[in-house]
Amino acid sequence: MTIPSQDAAGSAASLGLGRQDEMYRVLTVLSTEQFGVLATATTEQLHTSTILFAVTNAWEIVFAIRPVTLKARLAAEWPRAAFQVDNRSVVTSDRQAFVRLEFLGALRLVAADDPRRPDYHDIFAAKFPFGATLLADPEIALYVLTPERLRVAIGAGPPQDVDVPAPPAPEVAEPEA
Repeated sequence: MTIPSQDAAGSAASLGLGRQDEMYRVLTVLSTEQFGVLATATTEQLHTSTILFAVTNAWEIVFAIRPVTLKARLAAEWPRAAFQVDNRSVVTSDRQAFVRLEFLGALRLVAADDPRRPDYHDIFAAKFPFGATLLADPEIALYVLTPERLRVAIGAGPPQDVDVPAPPAPEVAEPEA
């Protein structure tokens, strides 16, 4: 199991998720679960996909998507998207250990010249042993969901909605004189 980084733990605290054990459970689900469900839509069509994901310390969700897919085409038309991940396999043995996370925000294709692209690539590649190989495929592109809101449900308790602060702007190197 990958232990979430201190930066992510600090980021969780900044969201106001509550107790330290709750933050740890949220971060553990994000670091250990491999698949979640991405929902994309237009005014006329809803599409859900089970998809591999990785998460940044700024709570952005990173995906490897073929741009020719329906989810990519829908995201290009209407970038509003939702993503859900949970650890439902624990429910039969320990209901209180259940964590469900729902992210709502904008899904975008990461451009080749985006200054964050190397970081997104490395985060996805670090989570999956085949991540770098997958991302090297010319038919695969990086997409990122930047959430505005996170809904967290832990155990049998009611879900809690949390506003997610915008990620920091990328640092741009000054041109040499």
